[in-house]
Amino acid sequence: MSDTLAFATATELLDRLAAGTITSVALVNAMAERYAAVNPVVNAIVAFDAEVALARAAEADAARARGDSLGPLHGLPMTVKDCFDVTGFATTAGSPTLKRHRPKRDAIAVERLKAAGALIIGKTNVPTFALDLQTYNPLFGTTNNPWDLARTCGGSSGGAATALAAGLTPLELGSDIGGSVRNPAHYCGVFAHKPTWGLIPSRGHVPPQPGVMMEADLQVVGPLARSAADLALMLDVLAGPAPDAWGPPVTLPPAPASELRRFKVAVWIDDPYCPLEQAVAGQLQTLLVGLDKAGVPFELRFIDGSSLEAVHDLYVPFLTAEVAGLTPDMQFLAMQAMSPWTNAMAWLGWTDTTSRSAYVNAATMSYRAHQEMEERRARLMAQALRLFDDVDVLLTPTMPWTAHPHAHAGDMLSRQLGVDGHSRRYVEGLVWIALATLLRLPATVAPLGPTANGLPGSVQIIGRPFADHTTIAFARALEAAGLAGFTVSVRARGVISGVGDGVFRGGACPTPECGVAGGHRVHRYGGVCTLQ
Repeated sequence: MSDTLAFATATELLDRLAAGTITSVALVNAMAERYAAVNPVVNAIVAFDAEVALARAAEADAARARGDSLGPLHGLPMTVKDCFDVTGFATTAGSPTLKRHRPKRDAIAVERLKAAGALIIGKTNVPTFALDLQTYNPLFGTTNNPWDLARTCGGSSGGAATALAAGLTPLELGSDIGGSVRNPAHYCGVFAHKPTWGLIPSRGHVPPQPGVMMEADLQVVGPLARSAADLALMLDVLAGPAPDAWGPPVTLPPAPASELRRFKVAVWIDDPYCPLEQAVAGQLQTLLVGLDKAGVPFELRFIDGSSLEAVHDLYVPFLTAEVAGLTPDMQFLAMQAMSPWTNAMAWLGWTDTTSRSAYVNAATMSYRAHQEMEERRARLMAQALRLFDDVDVLLTPTMPWTAHPHAHAGDMLSRQLGVDGHSRRYVEGLVWIALATLLRLPATVAPLGPTANGLPGSVQIIGRPFADHTTIAFARALEAAGLAGFTVSVRARGVISGVGDGVFRGGACPTPECGVAGGHRVHRYGGVCTLQ
């Protein structure tokens, strides 16, 4: 599979399919070839079925030859996150307890993709039950970042972002509750969109447990892609309530502009509560310079009367309460027994929102306590809407740092990361994504290319509720102005593209510790290559 084909956008591939310069069968075969060569290195795709996809691709080609249209994704092969039910595949969510779970029907989002003509060819890796900011699990192992195989690709849609960045798929279906489409997009340098809550049904997604019908309080389903146009294409396919849901269908308003200088922009890219890695901060400052040169008026502001700390402190107990629904009964009973002590610690001020005792308190809170949090959220939402009365989008960081080395020891609360020579808490990765999640706002991640340290960075574009087309349109305008866009990593174009048998055949090896010319074996997980 050529790099030109592997890294084409979905829109470009669909244009080629429509023009007849490539067939769906040929595209599936090309993806199967690249899967065999590249996936053993990055471990993004955990289930792959080219045989079934080829049969459906032949049907798509035959329909096109008859002049029949199967929909806007006619004959396009793609992958989806291994949290979505897809008939013919197991849905494991990275958990050994679900390795034999084979759903009898598709998730609603998958149904819509298939109805639009998409061919689901495989499923991508996730952390166990999608509950981590990295992607690894006991069933399928670790997914590596295509920019540096020794680093994380993020999570929980980490396999999805890696598959896109490595040229393994043109589109991906992900989900987000703790930045799970946004942080992998940031780490891997691709586009992603967290929709307004409730816009796309999550039924058929695990977690929660298989068969659950309710919509979780924070979780959303959203697309990842290599262009903003592809996000809009997929969003239009996916949007709308479940067939048996109450309430009217949602009609999304159009974006207020398409030219970059026509958008009204608020910017909030720094805060002492969660400082940015120097490489991230520098890249965002460069973006502001670019906006200024492009004649884009912007103002530095946040939500009046609130702070990043207040938003994060409210988001964490909402997240914890939702995650507690996955807790085994005996563990939950133990937390209930501990709660009088942990509540006393909170009253005495001996804890914070990311401590273990705060986790216990949030997991076991009363309905009245939850109502009090809902009131605080409602007031914060009202303040946010006043901000969006004045501006179209709010620009913030996506993550406080670039992709870090794989860090699997301990749990999320105990892990520490080294950033600019300082020790930082791993869970700080939840801070900048909190606003859009807590307030159920749409947020688009636009990749800004490599930062000063050679790893990808991004900007998060937040809008008012149901202004999904606005945030995506702004990302698209950044692309058109050359201020954002997907970049193929040196490793993905060089090492990964030529390692079908693990041997590098390019010029100088891009592995920093190596630098040797072709004819040697590439170390699978980064580090020093071995000569043949």
